[in-house]
Amino acid sequence: MDGGFKIAKAVVAKKCKKILILSGNRQDYFPITDRIKGMMRVFNYHDLEIKTAYTDFESSEITRKIQIDGLIKDKKYDAICTTDDITALFVREQAKLINYQPIITGFDGTEFISHLFPELITVRQPTEELANLLVKLCLSQIENYRDNIEKKYILPVKLINN
Repeated sequence: MDGGFKIAKAVVAKKCKKILILSGNRQDYFPITDRIKGMMRVFNYHDLEIKTAYTDFESSEITRKIQIDGLIKDKKYDAICTTDDITALFVREQAKLINYQPIITGFDGTEFISHLFPELITVRQPTEELANLLVKLCLSQIENYRDNIEKKYILPVKLINN
């Protein structure tokens, strides 16, 4: 939830009042992911107008762009907070086509995306730390297969807000 909090706080700091939370996948809402929960807690605390929607991640690029265009064509949102950087870039592309400049946020924060799109507000996940943890857990299970491992691990994330 920390990443969602950080994204939402950055959006609130920019004085946005009407927010679209756009998931790149319907499954993010069933059950609601921690990313979205974190955003909604902050936005609800500040009593902001929120709409949620999703694109069909499995659809073609053109279908996703049509879905996004249908959501943003009225230009009524100050900010569009997406649950992944790819969806954020689709929103950015469609917004440019209609001369619309809302705050757009992503989520994942890979070095590649941050390098190509430094203006994107995103949350960088600790991928190296995640990989190291997974290796450690796998080796531990191989050596001690009867031991139970924790069901959930939370690693710190970092807001990228250039």
